[in-house]
Amino acid sequence: MYISEISPAKVRGRMTGLFQFNVIFGILIAYVTNYLLRDAGSEPWRWMLGVMAVPAGIYFLLLFVVPPSPRFLIKIGKKEEARKISSAY
Repeated sequence: MYISEISPAKVRGRMTGLFQFNVIFGILIAYVTNYLLRDAGSEPWRWMLGVMAVPAGIYFLLLFVVPPSPRFLIKIGKKEEARKISSAY
């Protein structure tokens, strides 16, 4: 939703499609890493969970860098800030 909201109209479809591709690609990578870790020690599920926690942690940390949505800013009455954010993209 955020990507389609801040993307310019001419690349909105491409950005949303690329996001969907990356989600599916991430699922594929998770399956491949779990397959490769299936014989890692007596309890491989611990390694599988740990490997998946790394990108999730990076994603969580990067969420603090993402600016608020212009639509949300307009909703709470900060129109000038919303204008600045939408003109940056």
